[in-house]
Amino acid sequence: MRYNIIFSILGLMSKYIGILFIIPIVCAVLLKENSAIIPFLTTGIVAIALGFLLTIKKVEQKEIDNIKKSESLTTVFFAWILFAIICTIPYLFYGMDFTNASFEAMSGVTTTGASIMDDYSIYPKTLFFFRSLTQWFGGMGIVVLFIAVLPGISVAGRQMFYAEAPAPTEDKPTPRIRYTASWLWGIYLALTLFELVILKYLGLDLYDATITSISTIATGGFSHLPNSIYDFHNPSIS
Repeated sequence: MRYNIIFSILGLMSKYIGILFIIPIVCAVLLKENSAIIPFLTTGIVAIALGFLLTIKKVEQKEIDNIKKSESLTTVFFAWILFAIICTIPYLFYGMDFTNASFEAMSGVTTTGASIMDDYSIYPKTLFFFRSLTQWFGGMGIVVLFIAVLPGISVAGRQMFYAEAPAPTEDKPTPRIRYTASWLWGIYLALTLFELVILKYLGLDLYDATITSISTIATGGFSHLPNSIYDFHNPSIS
């Protein structure tokens, strides 16, 4: 097992996970929740710093391209753990202990949908957006996303793609695995936007429609309302 390759790929992913925290930061700015910027900015910086730490030891591209099956399985396993741990950090800023924060984060990234939150009035809207966003990324698969966007793991991505697949398969969906991953994410995004437009048409504001869309399309069901979509009091949405 060549751990330097595993660390290198995980480090690269960590850097880009950190960049993804721009999304909740933008949400906080748009919602004028300036106090919510710090938790996500801090988390993004931590993720990027961790990425640089994991990639201190340089690995040649040909080594990554020749990743073994056992190494790809290990990389995928730790990629999910890494993603969940990073997503735990913002919850710690809102009074949760590590156990509850990690439970909420893991529930999000695995699209389980279980929650320890009981008083929804004490959390900012940005945190609920972030919570649903973790489900959205987890619904398609964070590894599939990075296979689609990172040229550095385009060759190794085939092994990792099948390592993350829910069932063993020998068939290639398309000749190029990066092309497949890009199409999967494109379809996923299109379906999300389609649902968002429908919910807007049915009377929801942009925030409610976005939260509901990214949660339900991932089949996780996180909601920013105590009684979920029942609180919309709209039979068409229910």
